[in-house]
Amino acid sequence: MTSRLAVHQLRYELRAFARTPQAVFFVFALPLVMLAVFAEINDGFEVASFGGRSFTAFFVPGMLVFGMVSATYGNLSARTVLRRESGQLKRLRATPLPAASYLAGAIANATLVAAAVAAAVLALGRFGYGVALPHRWWLAAALFLLAAACFSALGLALSTLVGRPEAADPAVFATMLPVVFISGVFQVVPDGSVLARVAGAFPVRPTLDALRAVYLDAPIRPGHLAVIVAWGAAGALVAARRFRWAPS
Repeated sequence: MTSRLAVHQLRYELRAFARTPQAVFFVFALPLVMLAVFAEINDGFEVASFGGRSFTAFFVPGMLVFGMVSATYGNLSARTVLRRESGQLKRLRATPLPAASYLAGAIANATLVAAAVAAAVLALGRFGYGVALPHRWWLAAALFLLAAACFSALGLALSTLVGRPEAADPAVFATMLPVVFISGVFQVVPDGSVLARVAGAFPVRPTLDALRAVYLDAPIRPGHLAVIVAWGAAGALVAARRFRWAPS
């Protein structure tokens, strides 16, 4: 029963996302637009720290991470705040829908949207700019799912700290964009630099480094995985303890 209701909730979540043009653009279209723009601006440049490959090849993993973080952490947290403060969650709580089914459906939707964004980014990189897919694609997929679970938990945790719908998007941007920039998603941030050391304490940089290691057929550092798991566990703990159904 719980699993069937979770699938039902997932279908609802997918329809609701498709009917929200602003969310579709920010989560889905923005990484593609940025990939195309940055690829054209940096055409001909090579990144020495990325095996001497083109900047576009270096940029594709960055857009994979950016799209995934936007779909999970950003979209999930903002939507949860809106539904809670508008009374939607309170009404859902009064229905036969179990809490586990609702949360499973919401997280599964965020993960599927992130996977669709990743597929679009990979397709544009491959067919538009000749960026080869990683040889160890199964490892990239497993890493992607682990990171999606981490950022989904963090998105739910953030939603418990925001009390008004109009504050949801500013909270997302204020906590996501600085970390994304210092992590080297949009530009090269050398290993060992001050920014790299600061970013390494947050989950975006370890996710990005691990994914780029897969692209380079290099080993993934266990420390990167440990940071992702630790942040995911912390987010899940905060979300479980503070999650509420009624408006503030």
